[in-house]
This record gives sequence, C-alpha cells and structure tokens, in this order.
Amino acid sequence: MSQATKASGEELCKSCGLCCQGVFHSDAELYSPSDTNIARRIGAKILDENSPDIKFQLPCNAFNGCCSAYPTRPSVCASHHCDLLIAHLAGQISKQTALERSSEMQELTSAILPKLHALTGTLDLNQPEKLMAIALESFPDDASRMSFKSKNRKLLLQLGRFMILKNKHFYKNS
Repeated sequence: MSQATKASGEELCKSCGLCCQGVFHSDAELYSPSDTNIARRIGAKILDENSPDIKFQLPCNAFNGCCSAYPTRPSVCASHHCDLLIAHLAGQISKQTALERSSEMQELTSAILPKLHALTGTLDLNQPEKLMAIALESFPDDASRMSFKSKNRKLLLQLGRFMILKNKHFYKNS
C-alpha cells in the first residue's frame, strides 16, 4: 500500500466517524490496560471493568466531527477497518467515491436518528430492522400499523436505504 493511499485512508477514517458515533456498534473492546487508560483519558464510559472483556460505550467522546484522539486511539480503533475502508485501501474505489459514500451514510443517519428516537426512545441504529419491528408490534391492529406506515413512509424508506448502504459498502457480512 502506498503512503498516499494510507494517508487518504486515514483521512477517510477520521472524517467518517460512523463507527465512532456508535452507528454500527454500541461498544468497542479494550484489549489491554493501555487501551483502558486511553479510553479513560478521552472520557469514554468504561463498561463492566470486572469483566474479562472490558469495553467502552459508543459513541466515543473523542469524536467531534472528526477523531480528536486519532494518533493515540485505542488499538481496537486502529485495527478496525470497515468494508468501505478496506475497498479504498485495496485500490478498488477512489478516495472521492469512499468520501461520497461516507457522506451519504452520515446524512442518512442524521435524518433518521431524531425520528427513530421520537418513535422508539433510542438513538441506536445497530439493528434498524429490529427497532422498526418493535415499533410496528406496538400497534394493536392492522389499521393502526397501516396508519403508522403511511405517516412514516419516508422514515421506513430511509431505514431501508440505510440497511442497503450498510450491507453494500460498510459491513457486507452483518
């Protein structure tokens, strides 16, 4: 991999931040005491420190439009590569294409989250299909469900687009 490709991969990762924001994962594993110290330094919420698999909660406090801890981030962050980054680093897609796909997913996420929160009380997009099923099951009859679907058609389409983009460009095997 060339230095230019590596540098543009870093730029893509730092500017995207969908993983950091908890869009695809709700937590990240801390592999070592050093990682745990880094997580504490950036103000991350450590989950169950007595567990053999210590994790920190996402979204990460170090992400504010871009990763502010990138040079000294936990090793789980440094070793993590979504399919979009892998394709770019392998030369399968250009930096511009990768940035456009990331931007589209960020815009879609920004549009979905407030609506999803209003309907389900969560900001967790890790399992959008499960959240919508729960929302639809909360209606006692078919007429209520149809009314919900009619009123929330745009959200349902956005969630569908989100799942397609996630599975096509970010996490093919999820």
